[in-house]
Amino acid sequence: MAPALADGDKGQMSIGPDVEVGDKGQMLSTAPSAQGRPTSRWRMVALVIVLLLSLLLNVVVIVIASGQTHSSGEPGMCGPEGKGTAATNTTLPSPDSICSGNGIIHADAPTKCECYQCYVGPQCEAMARGCTLDAGSGNPLIFEKYWQERSEAALCIAPSFHIGYRFANADNVMVLPALDEALRHLHLMVGNVAPDVVKGHHLVIGTGSTQLISAALMGLSHLRAPRTITASKPYYGPYHSLPMYFNNSHSMVWKDTPAAGDDVVEFVTAPNNPDGSMRAPRNTSADVVYDRAYYWPHYTPIHRPLADDLMLFTLSKITGHAGLRLGWAFVKDKALAEKMWEFVGTSTLGVSHDAQWHATGLVQYMLRRDASPMRFAASEMQRRWQRLKAIEAAAKRPRVTLQPLMPSQKCLFWGSVRDPSPAYAWLKCQEPDDEDCWEVLKTQGSIKGRNGGQYGASEKYVRLSLLMRPREFDILSEKLEAFMNPES
Repeated sequence: MAPALADGDKGQMSIGPDVEVGDKGQMLSTAPSAQGRPTSRWRMVALVIVLLLSLLLNVVVIVIASGQTHSSGEPGMCGPEGKGTAATNTTLPSPDSICSGNGIIHADAPTKCECYQCYVGPQCEAMARGCTLDAGSGNPLIFEKYWQERSEAALCIAPSFHIGYRFANADNVMVLPALDEALRHLHLMVGNVAPDVVKGHHLVIGTGSTQLISAALMGLSHLRAPRTITASKPYYGPYHSLPMYFNNSHSMVWKDTPAAGDDVVEFVTAPNNPDGSMRAPRNTSADVVYDRAYYWPHYTPIHRPLADDLMLFTLSKITGHAGLRLGWAFVKDKALAEKMWEFVGTSTLGVSHDAQWHATGLVQYMLRRDASPMRFAASEMQRRWQRLKAIEAAAKRPRVTLQPLMPSQKCLFWGSVRDPSPAYAWLKCQEPDDEDCWEVLKTQGSIKGRNGGQYGASEKYVRLSLLMRPREFDILSEKLEAFMNPES
């Protein structure tokens, strides 16, 4: 008996997927004809085309997204860690295997060795006779080997990256937001600035901390003038020279000892350049500009987080990238911060966007690596001071002596007691006839430093930078040892 038909079946009963039974019992085919039915081969072709189109669409989306990321202010890594490629992302051999281990090759001249001091030859294969080693500059090449070995930290930058004068979509049109954020996070990680200062103070950037010294001077003088500028000896030379340069308006004057009633701006460098001591203001009523360029754990124990009203920092002393010319200041007073920004904007129309991009990438790399450049430099600086102390201790009658260092302290960053390892050796000639220590050390020791007079001190003193490359420091220590022991 045939099954009942549902309404709308029009007297047909289904037998299979392609066959039905009509109301007269005949078999009715419902399958497409041979001409209209696609074969399995054509179905496969269609599927492949769809997959290829989908893949192409994904590639287009990724490329567009990548371009947007590189234009938004988040630096992209060019090495294995990141996206894209760059002409400068050239993986070079180990530093010890090129230029006889006595030089460096840069990406802009990949076939030419730049020899370290006192080395000569096409491959820096020979020592120069009678070489005088220059230890006068504070050029922070101590970090060079660290970055040579980390090609993954190379940065990409799009040619369209913020080519105008300002960052249009930022709260502060003169600073890259990612740089502001990265610098604040770095201080929180290291612990050298108090959290409420990191989060609450205004951050002003400049073309190196040197520009910020000028910006602070001009800002403080415009808010209240005339001003007397001072610093305790020995002091960083530009503190003295910049007020003289700007004094055409008689808004500021330098005095070693301010008079009673003077409206004083005092520069305090702590740790100090040149002697590494921890300074404090001597004028209780002064507006104080704290230069904290060396308050980092590879130079001194971080004994407390700082909370000063105006503090200056520089990138060069924590990554070695002095050529980027980037410094920053934490400023409590809004009016002063605005005056400092006004000076930066007027004198240089702000800070290079490319430099800000590069600095952002470097600081972000440090954050991901737990400040590893500082850890690298700390190990090397400790080694150098141990060597210098050993040379001084071994000398029967030292012609020069090192400055006394601050005592060991518990360091918040290291979590242990650490010895200070300042960036500079502040030497004093001990022989009565050695009045010009710089000249004596140069002519008899083949070492060129900086005369103590440049720091407001006696010419019995000379500053030697300890921030050179490792091999150059080894030459310096050998020359200093020979100078201290002329009879050996």
